Amino acid sequence: MRLTSLLLFAFLSCCQAAVIPEELRIALASFRTEGPFGWGFTQTTSDGTEAVVESFDPSQAAPFQWSLVQKNGAPPTEEERREYQQTKLVRTSALNAPRLERQLDLNSCELRSSDEKRLSCAFRLNPGEQHDQAYENLTVLITLDRPTGTIIAVEISSLQPFNPVFGIRIQESRTLLTYSLPEGELPSFLLSADITVLGRAFWIKSMDQKMKIRWTDHKLTRQRRK
Repeated sequence: MRLTSLLLFAFLSCCQAAVIPEELRIALASFRTEGPFGWGFTQTTSDGTEAVVESFDPSQAAPFQWSLVQKNGAPPTEEERREYQQTKLVRTSALNAPRLERQLDLNSCELRSSDEKRLSCAFRLNPGEQHDQAYENLTVLITLDRPTGTIIAVEISSLQPFNPVFGIRIQESRTLLTYSLPEGELPSFLLSADITVLGRAFWIKSMDQKMKIRWTDHKLTRQRRK
């Protein structure tokens, strides 16, 4: 009888871990990783050696939606502007980021913390098209602001060292995205990304990188999608 009870408890615990709280399911259904459609912004990126300030205006035609404002604290030269625009010709649009809910293994939902203000759940990723090791070694922690139903943080981190492709060894990786709370008619905006990658290429060359990205000066530049 005791063994049966323990097995039943374990089964119910597993079932409970896979159930996504309805409030989080609703938030994921409308969540855009890159923020709301139709809003322009200023993007500042720094990695300790270089700092770049860019402006994004979705009302313009690609690749002219992006413009280089500053590079290392100074206005860009004409050559830097030309190189920048050429790079943007092959850059994926900020409006085409894949939906987060489609990348998550929703059956892997694990409740990490919960109180009247915050709810945090962890997920594993669905297998990628190439079935590489990345999806097997990453976990996604999502934090929800319960009063507003807003996702305020998404943290993607490695569980253990892994090889995403041949010759590349990732010892540790962590990406933390933070979002603002909606205020009045203003929606929630993507505010920051802190990215840390520690690894090596072919056991020799360091791939260590720490990058900070900040988004400010959000401005509605055209009618939002319904």
